[in-house]
Amino acid sequence: MRTLAGSALAAALLVLVACSPDQPDPTDPGGAGPAAVGAAAVAADAGFFLAQVTAGGYHSCGLTADGRAWCWGFGLFGELGTGDTANRRRPAAVAGPRRYLQISAGTWHTCAVGTDSLAYCWGKNDYGQLGNNSIRPRSTPVRVQGLRKFVQVDAGSLQTCGVTTAGVVFCWGANYAAQLGNGGTANSRIPVKVLGGHIARRVSGSCLLTPAGRAWCWGGATGDGTALIRTSPVAVAGNHVFRTVAAGGPASCGLTAANVAWCWGYNGSGWVGDGTTTDRLIPVRVSGGLAFKQLASGGTTCGVTTGDRAYCWGGEFAGSLGNGGPDHNETAPSAVLGGLAFQGVSPGDYHGCGLTTSHQAYCWGHNAYGQLGNGIAGPDSLYGFAVSLAPVKVVAP
Repeated sequence: MRTLAGSALAAALLVLVACSPDQPDPTDPGGAGPAAVGAAAVAADAGFFLAQVTAGGYHSCGLTADGRAWCWGFGLFGELGTGDTANRRRPAAVAGPRRYLQISAGTWHTCAVGTDSLAYCWGKNDYGQLGNNSIRPRSTPVRVQGLRKFVQVDAGSLQTCGVTTAGVVFCWGANYAAQLGNGGTANSRIPVKVLGGHIARRVSGSCLLTPAGRAWCWGGATGDGTALIRTSPVAVAGNHVFRTVAAGGPASCGLTAANVAWCWGYNGSGWVGDGTTTDRLIPVRVSGGLAFKQLASGGTTCGVTTGDRAYCWGGEFAGSLGNGGPDHNETAPSAVLGGLAFQGVSPGDYHGCGLTTSHQAYCWGHNAYGQLGNGIAGPDSLYGFAVSLAPVKVVAP
């Protein structure tokens, strides 16, 4: 992981990485923080370099090496953080001078950890998913109530969760499916503690990962061998030791130190990746024998191999798998087109984005609102709206 030598942000990033035994993942919405891009590299290429990218519902966001936040795509609910509700076809700066360590795009909102370690959110807020004790949408960042220091946040569909510097998981927003993990099903406009007393190094969707590599999940598709809705965390079956966990979509996944991917959950469109469409109540190994270094779960399930190649599987709509589509579900990993070398990938609801090893972002899939960031949004003869069946480069602002 390259850092910004000689800067205050670099020092903050080094502390953040040192505190987490997870592999740093600058592209996963739940990653540990941005990787830096050297000034010489930026000067050598006129492209738009990012340290992190995250795909949401119909928008995408990223961080540049200096910690500035940028978003593009659908903006009706303020999820771009630009101070208005306009759609953007290319990256637009999030309002304010604040710098960030990590960012996560949800379906209709976005959250990030500032360099002050406080959590900030913006966008739709009808269930309290911004965590500021309100249900009013915000088009600029607002601080999550409580002054808690966070190392990571994960914005979901209608809720948000975060891990504090003490390793405690808090969640806020919608709770109709027990996604807050606090023992009930009442929505919360402010952070509430996830039950169980677990110390976590990471939260993703409705799953947490302990320092010992054990995954605990709540809500539905918990991987505990039952189909019950759990209002507090239960252990994922199998005694697997994971180095990272990826949840938030129909399927949840864990990645072992041996780079083996295991997934569980709903599988009607192949999200588990085991070659079937049978729901899995406990983890099963992803088929294909690929060695993964990163996994992410959203509208599809995706991963990056140790050879830097991206694969996606599950339900396909409007090019969301990045494999040339159209509309053909994949029950096993299918290669994302283009032969690009990726650090990691982030699947959104109907589009996906990835960050290459050269720190440039590429996105694919649904693009009716400019969420691919390539400066284009218009009708497509096949779908009636803009799509890209293969990765396209995110352009400069």
